[in-house]
Amino acid sequence: PAGVAVHSSQGLDHLSTAGIRGSDIWTNTAPSSLATLLAERGEERSVSGLRQIVSFGGGGFSMEAGNPLLDRFVLELTGKERPRVCFLPSASGDADHYVVRFYRHFPADRCEASHLSLFRRERAPVDPAEHLLAQDLIYVGGGSVRSLLGVWRAHGIDEILREAWERGVILCGL
Repeated sequence: PAGVAVHSSQGLDHLSTAGIRGSDIWTNTAPSSLATLLAERGEERSVSGLRQIVSFGGGGFSMEAGNPLLDRFVLELTGKERPRVCFLPSASGDADHYVVRFYRHFPADRCEASHLSLFRRERAPVDPAEHLLAQDLIYVGGGSVRSLLGVWRAHGIDEILREAWERGVILCGL
């Protein structure tokens, strides 16, 4: 999809050594397209087996309510029929309207949605690390990067997200 960068722990250099050009990735919009390219080249890895960070240059539920393509894309990357998805609205100060929009666009029939509030701890899971590490996808909302980094560091979320990524949890967001 336009405005999306998919980063993996293998990097594009690894994909090009498998005979896959960067243009193959950017022009194919479905995760299955990358899986198909890998399969055609004899690779047995699945897209969901890669460590991935998907950065949006805009779009998604928070910016294009009528266009679910980016959100559908990241859900499909998990390879799960009903993935566990946690929204981190930290950059917006855990704005209520942002959290409500998340739940509207990630309904129970598509995924098991949750959010982690760091500014309003009474709404947060008891153990943020346990909760985040149990997810298939962590979706980071947009807003103030300065606020986000400060609150993440104060609660150790930056280190938890790295561990989640190392375990194969897909990270995405604005």
